[in-house]
Amino acid sequence: MPSHLHLAYRRNAQAAAKKHKVRKSDKEELFEKAREDFGFFCEYVADKPPATHHKDWHRQLVTNENSSC
Repeated sequence: MPSHLHLAYRRNAQAAAKKHKVRKSDKEELFEKAREDFGFFCEYVADKPPATHHKDWHRQLVTNENSSC
């Protein structure tokens, strides 16, 4: 007889997913600013300002226009 252990794992995973709650972070303002400002994102993640060519890459990615690189 085949094992139905995978069904027990599935039931447990579904029950855990129903109980899951997303908690607000106290750094939510920083995350919002990082989403909007590429320079702030680079400084927040890499602890250094973005290089000029990174700004060009980001501008091309956002606008979908080819740069002169």
